[in-house]
Formats: sequence, C-alpha cells, structure tokens
Amino acid sequence: MKIFEAYKETVDRLRDRSDKREAESTARILFEDLAGSRHPVSDSRLLGEAEELQLKRGLQRLLGGEPINYVTGIKEFYGLRFKVNPNVLIPRPETEELVEWVTETLSGKSGLHILDIGTGSGCIPITIDQLTHGRHKIAGCDVSTEALALARSNNDHLNTKVDFFHCDILDIQDKPNGKYDVIISNPPYILHSEDAIMDDVVVKNEPEIALFVTGKDPMQFYKAINQFAKGHLKKNGWLFYEISTLHKDLLETLMDNDNFDHIEFKKDMSGNWRMCKARII
Repeated sequence: MKIFEAYKETVDRLRDRSDKREAESTARILFEDLAGSRHPVSDSRLLGEAEELQLKRGLQRLLGGEPINYVTGIKEFYGLRFKVNPNVLIPRPETEELVEWVTETLSGKSGLHILDIGTGSGCIPITIDQLTHGRHKIAGCDVSTEALALARSNNDHLNTKVDFFHCDILDIQDKPNGKYDVIISNPPYILHSEDAIMDDVVVKNEPEIALFVTGKDPMQFYKAINQFAKGHLKKNGWLFYEISTLHKDLLETLMDNDNFDHIEFKKDMSGNWRMCKARII
C-alpha cells in the first residue's frame, strides 16, 4: 500500500472518534513519526511490511483512546523531539511559555544553579540548557524512578548536561541539598473532584501521580516547594511555577503569606492564568 492510501484510510478510521481536522492532524503525526513521511497526503512511496504493521498497531492504539504522543513515543517541545511514555505527562504548549518566561528573565546571565522539581520527561531543564547553550548548572528531580530514566534518556539523545536525581518534595528526609539561583516546578495541582472537567483522554492515560494532589488541598505541593525554596533559594533568587487558572487566587494568597517578593502572575496565549514567578530578597 502507498503512504497516501494508508493515510487516507487512517483519517477515515479516526473520524469515527474525532472531527476531520483533528483526525488529519493525528494521522500526520502518526505517519511522520512511524513512517518518516512529512507529507503523507501526497506521498506515493510504498510502505514496507514492517512499517505497515507498525502503523496498523498505532491506529488500533489510537482507536483505543491512547494519546498520539504515547503511541509514537515522541512529543515535540520547543522544537526538540522528546521521548515520552505513560510514566510522564505529555509536555504542553503552556509549559513552553513557562520556559520562555524563565529564559527571558535570566537573559544575559550565566553560571546560575537551576533546579526543576517534578521534572517528568525533563523537558523544562533540558530545553533551558539548550536555549542557554549550557551556560548554567541545571538539575531536575522527580519522585518517579521511571520518569527519571526517561529524562536521562532525553538528556543523552539531546546532548544536554542536566543532572537528574531522585527526590520526594513532600518527604522531609528526601529533599535536595544545596542552594539554587532558580527553582522551577510544574507540580500536581488538580483535585480528584475536578477530573470531571478534564479531558477524558488525559485522566485515563497520563500518570495520576503527576496530575493530582493526594488530598483535598490544591496547594499541597506549592506549600512544600515554598518551604523548600525559603531554605534553598539564594538571596535574590527566582521561583517559577506553572499553575491552574482555577487556583490563581489561592496561590497568590499563599505566596503573600510565605513572604515572597516581586510576585507576578502571567497568562498564557489563551488568556488563562498559568504561570507565577516570585523572588526571595
């Protein structure tokens, strides 16, 4: 079968679950990542037997409700191709905006110690290391050993020098040591009671440990990271968070109560409050 024929067939099958635009977008990603075809709509190359089998298996996984990026094992983030799997969140566009905010804030500086807490695939620290051309000493930590293994694999294949290590920010005995100029985190902040308003594909496929707080306090991880930052962030250091627009007011109160300075919130391109930065003076 030729690629354009297989592509059309795939789009037709995917339209049973989604509209035409989403079906075409998903199929393009599938064919680019699994068959190396950048223009499958007009590609007349014959598929190899192994490629055809891989695409059929990928389609079945998509029809079963898996996200396209878990099926292909790849997610592009800030122009870099990151390996992803169900042990880590799929990187989001708003996280790209957080990375951009961090690098803009640090523009012109070098030699800073930077820590990403709850690093997942490693997309935040690895991208910052790429964008700043290795000028900083950057680390990422996570409670999940599976996530750390993937982050280290991304570190290797993207030729960055981020130090990844295990930590549990909720466990006083398992927190990082040292002092940092910048601490970044996109921590869990979703309540289980909020899963009804979330995308069903996300809830069913992405790691619960990276999405949901363990109790009924959406500030659970922010409180722990704030306390860690107060002891481990250098004077005039920066703390950056990705946040839920639903909890912006709660976090603003928490940051005030914890005596952070220069507290600033930022909207994403969709107009939602999704980022916060603050300083310790």
